[in-house]
Amino acid sequence: MPLSKGKSKAVISANIREMVKAGHPVKQAAAAAYSTARKSGADLPFPQKAPKQAYPQTVDGSPIKKRKRHEPPPL
Repeated sequence: MPLSKGKSKAVISANIREMVKAGHPVKQAAAAAYSTARKSGADLPFPQKAPKQAYPQTVDGSPIKKRKRHEPPPL
């Protein structure tokens, strides 16, 4: 099932619809459709990665100590 070449919204949505109908997850279908559109010359941005989260901190700003599995939680 080759995807249609093109960069219009209609072609992208048709490709997504075709892949979902074939049994692929929606996110995977969208990624493949957008990748095909980029190869056809569409000016679509790549998705940005989320920034890493810092360790959680307490109210006073000191980092929360990580517990080992065998340690009981503090009371």
